[in-house]
Amino acid sequence: MKWVFLVAAALASSAAVAADLPVRRSPPPPEPTAAAKIGWAGAYAGASLGAGWIRAPQGVATASPFGAISAFYVDEGSARPQARLFGGYNWRLTQAFYAGLEAGGTVGSGNAQLLAGRGLQGHAREAWSGDARVRLGVSPHESVMFYGFGGARLTSFRQSASGAAGFASNASVNPGWTIGGGAEAQITQHVRLRAEYSSSESKLPSTVGVGIGLKSTNAVSQSGSLGLIVTY
Repeated sequence: MKWVFLVAAALASSAAVAADLPVRRSPPPPEPTAAAKIGWAGAYAGASLGAGWIRAPQGVATASPFGAISAFYVDEGSARPQARLFGGYNWRLTQAFYAGLEAGGTVGSGNAQLLAGRGLQGHAREAWSGDARVRLGVSPHESVMFYGFGGARLTSFRQSASGAAGFASNASVNPGWTIGGGAEAQITQHVRLRAEYSSSESKLPSTVGVGIGLKSTNAVSQSGSLGLIVTY
């Protein structure tokens, strides 16, 4: 029985020594790195490149003294490059829906030829435009958002017409509206890619020239673009 007491004493001694030793605790596991927060709310700025077309199907040109000549500005499939700078702010409405305001300016667009009889030639060209939009978007996935927009637009047009009866030209800035839609995709936490289509309409004023007068007409502009956005 003596050996039993010896073993018990040894165990008790070991336990006492162990109790006196400092406890070595394992270092706490590192905090899990939170995934980059992807959200659509907040301020942003960006730039886009694309192509634009214009058409004014209701245009009529009159020439004197030869009487009325039916004519209209029409795009012949020759799209022109355009560039746009923009900035805005989005607010989160619900889990998946957003609203925002955006303003931007565009340089360049289509060049529509004037089609008419009796040797009348001319064109209508969009030089630049500026717009302010209200946007509504839905995000079915955290990295994608689809949106539509509508707003007001100011457009600078240059018109001209010439023929045997005379000539006319005009440069003006005209109010109008714009609507469209597109999609945005998150590339990184602060960088997005945008694809967008827009359609706009502005009223071209009547123009009185030498022997030719151009009646007022509605010019329809369409464009498609790809852009890059930086968020803040």
